[in-house]
Amino acid sequence: MACLVPDNEANEESWRMKGDIHTLRTYFETWDPRLRELLNLVDETWLWSLRDRPALDRWLHPEGNMVLLGDSAHLMLPYMA
Repeated sequence: MACLVPDNEANEESWRMKGDIHTLRTYFETWDPRLRELLNLVDETWLWSLRDRPALDRWLHPEGNMVLLGDSAHLMLPYMA
């Protein structure tokens, strides 16, 4: 399950940063009871910050052995898809 919540803190960039399940549940405390019930089944959370990046000048590796295609070539936050 992935939940998107606002985050005003400058977190480190990591795929392995632990979150706080109580904080997550607080974000959704006024939402539908079925969603809150699902969140009560969660034991741990992980934080993945969504960040904007500038566009690359070129999509082809200088050695010519790799090219970026599709979503890898133009970063897009999930809510823009």
